[in-house]
Amino acid sequence: MQVSDWTYFSPQYSSLKLSCSRYGYIATSSHNIFSIYKKTEKGIIPISSAKKCKNIITCHSWYQECDLEGEMPLRIFFGTQSGKCFIFDVPTFDIISHFAISNSPVTSIEWSNIHKNYVFIGCENGNVISGALLDSPQIGQPAITIFSSITCEFPIEFICINQNDNNSLIVGSKNGSFELYSNIYEKSPKKILSGNLEQDGELNIIQCGFLPHINDAFYLISTNSIYLGFAHEKSTISIFPTISFQQIIGTFFPKNDENAMIIIQSGSIILLKFILEKGWKKIMEIPQFNSPAESFCVFDESSFIFTTRGNNLYRVKYFKNKLFVCDFMRHLVKKPTQIAVNNSFFAFIVNDDETNFLYLAPQLTYMTEYCLMYNLNVGEVNQIEWISDTDLIISTQSKNKDRQNLYFFNYEKRQLISILRPQLELVTGFPMHFHIQSNQEYFAVTVCGNALSIYKIQQSEKPIEIVFTILSENGASSFAGNENFLIFYKDRVEHYSIQPFSLINVIKITAMNISPIIASALTLDFSLICFGNDDVAVFHNKIKNNQGNNLTTNNSLVLDQQNNEKHFNNSEKNDLLENGEEILNKYQIIGQISSPSYIKVASDNISSIIQGKDDCIIITYISENRIKLQFPKSKIQMVDYVSNSIIFVNKSCSHSFTFKNIDDLTPIDTPHIIQKINQKPFHQFLEKIQNETDPEKVAQISSDMNLFYLQDVINSACSNCDSRCFGINMNQERILNLLRSVSYLFEQTHSSIFQRREIVYKKLIGDNLGTFSSLLNTNRDDINFTKNVMKAVLISLKLNEQNLEQTLSSLSKNGCDEDVTDLLFHRGRYFEAAMNFLKDNELEYAILATKLILNEKEQKDMISIIVSYFKNNDMSHHIAPFLMGMHCFEEAANYLKEQGKINSYIIVRSLYINEENHAQFSLLRDLNYCQ
Repeated sequence: MQVSDWTYFSPQYSSLKLSCSRYGYIATSSHNIFSIYKKTEKGIIPISSAKKCKNIITCHSWYQECDLEGEMPLRIFFGTQSGKCFIFDVPTFDIISHFAISNSPVTSIEWSNIHKNYVFIGCENGNVISGALLDSPQIGQPAITIFSSITCEFPIEFICINQNDNNSLIVGSKNGSFELYSNIYEKSPKKILSGNLEQDGELNIIQCGFLPHINDAFYLISTNSIYLGFAHEKSTISIFPTISFQQIIGTFFPKNDENAMIIIQSGSIILLKFILEKGWKKIMEIPQFNSPAESFCVFDESSFIFTTRGNNLYRVKYFKNKLFVCDFMRHLVKKPTQIAVNNSFFAFIVNDDETNFLYLAPQLTYMTEYCLMYNLNVGEVNQIEWISDTDLIISTQSKNKDRQNLYFFNYEKRQLISILRPQLELVTGFPMHFHIQSNQEYFAVTVCGNALSIYKIQQSEKPIEIVFTILSENGASSFAGNENFLIFYKDRVEHYSIQPFSLINVIKITAMNISPIIASALTLDFSLICFGNDDVAVFHNKIKNNQGNNLTTNNSLVLDQQNNEKHFNNSEKNDLLENGEEILNKYQIIGQISSPSYIKVASDNISSIIQGKDDCIIITYISENRIKLQFPKSKIQMVDYVSNSIIFVNKSCSHSFTFKNIDDLTPIDTPHIIQKINQKPFHQFLEKIQNETDPEKVAQISSDMNLFYLQDVINSACSNCDSRCFGINMNQERILNLLRSVSYLFEQTHSSIFQRREIVYKKLIGDNLGTFSSLLNTNRDDINFTKNVMKAVLISLKLNEQNLEQTLSSLSKNGCDEDVTDLLFHRGRYFEAAMNFLKDNELEYAILATKLILNEKEQKDMISIIVSYFKNNDMSHHIAPFLMGMHCFEEAANYLKEQGKINSYIIVRSLYINEENHAQFSLLRDLNYCQ
């Protein structure tokens, strides 16, 4: 794998694929190249240049879960179009494993939250494969052991695990087909629901998942609609029918606010909020971005990442009912047209929608993503070069080629200043050309091949013109030079001249009968010429400044094209014309190149690059008589020096630049800015929280120290939502608001399918009048109309217990268990109702009833029953968070100790509840306590 590439946006490739790690890392990919970024205090920064792999990347996902005390490998699992997968380890920056999964492209990856190394893989052929990545002693790297496989009748494009019960998942396709499965860790997972969304017009599903606060609620997002479904009712509904959405990219549900929903559209971001007595309202919208949004990914519990055209990265955070754009990372919006490199920066000219933009990227980072951008608004850019570490010269021409200009740009001052004589701006003809002295004291400019100016370079200041002259009627087709001399090529009269930099009076001293197209500056004892017949020649030219202004040439190598013969003449003496001028007739043909157009010489004058229309030659000068050639095999569109030993190359079939060693053209491994991530010693954690009394701050410290399991457990005692315990850790008010907001959605849809859930929720929040009203308002055509009306009557009547028991017994004998549970629940016999909820696997209702309406004794008994339910149904991962949410800290601590999670046990054991019923921390300094 190459780790030496820069990516830039290419319209022929799909938008970026995104995935995020709990460590704050972000992976992006397009085609066969991926990049990795890190969220820091200074924003999102790249940790390396892009990585290129052999296969087209179709999906990727980070290891999301940790083992025991929170250790989480910093690895990425990649799926490819060939059906193969590989694992990339970020600290070592290497592929540590690869294996074949399917003959069909791998399209989606989802990691288990509760079983280390367990992964679910979706394929285009409809297969959902689950297995565990285990270290294989035979091959010395992780290998996958497949446990089960599900086959769907539609291509799998989305997979999401329910983080509330961690035992079910949803798979979906863009065409609207979806299926839900439970018991996903068994050999044959159970299908609990399948469906296919339908709507007027074309349906394009772009996201699916589970709501973070409700056990069996799932969602499907299309480009213009949002669908909410419930596994228990086996049905879906379209919500927010009165809001018109335009090209939805994704939907974000903040885990720290159960009544907020954020819709990321192509042109804006909408924040929806449930307001008591007003319902769901749009309270904020971030309008059109610089370019439309294209990709979306959840970053953490309160923020998300999205990309815009050109693959720019944004991170948006939800905080206190507002949205904030916190971080921004710029990419090249498309392929550059001009490039210049110095010791500090890469400068790129990018033309987008007939506007030229200047991108500046620090060379130290080796990547274009970490750069600044300026709108030049100067027409077409013909040439761009650095004249110092911070100053650029830019040659431009208007679109209809009737005006040209020369600009000076200073990076530190962010200034773009015109420096060309005003009378020359309207001159038409050939594009402007300039050459910079190798010692960067002066640079020369020709305008249309006739007028010549020489400017003195000033650090960070506008250059000063010191010479202006008219060359001749014929002008110069091109010119080059070194520290002392300028070489002018005048193809109209088929001759050239060599002049001192300081004496610009164009005295012709040497002539020849061929027409050079371009030439390089003098390089040691060599000067390169590319001729019109596509041959590349080199001549050896020793120039000495004798007395006066006379110049002589010795041991010259030139091309002689008489009768199309090519030969090498090494005569010691040059022929002379009648006027005493020398004729160069010694040459060496070194190769052919199509339509030569560009020559660049390394700053140490050891090598040169000659570029043609689709290819290039790299020449390294080993000695006076030895030249080493390199011919890239693929067609080259752009090439330049990064340093004397490194070049970067852009091939016509690629959408990235590749760094290569100039000696052998092998890829260069660019540095990556990362160290191996380890957990901090636990005693450091104890020291940090010694005087801390806020559980939420302790949870954040746990996250900062990479103790993620501990963070999850502590969050269970906070108002922050921990999805692994059904939202039970939320305080009373938050749970009530959640139930109100969902009930409101049911009311707006007028769907009888969800009426029972709506009635249960209203009863849980203490809305007895609303419960009674919902029962009576059952649609007359509903099969439950008579039953619900009778329930309302039985609830309101004062029956003696004997008659009620007889009624319940009769219903039970006739298979009406759900009606028995409802009557018990609405009559206030909550403990019995909660027991029935558990019996019918309605775990969410049982937990909410335990949290909200049971008395102290009933609650204690029900907690024990629910813990046993977790143990008997392979849901032990819920036990500690559930007990923490119910403020049973001692029981939670003892359970963690039994499971061997000693660090977590120490912290949880130190929790206690004070008089105000707030969670506080009492630090245990003696670690021997837990042993």
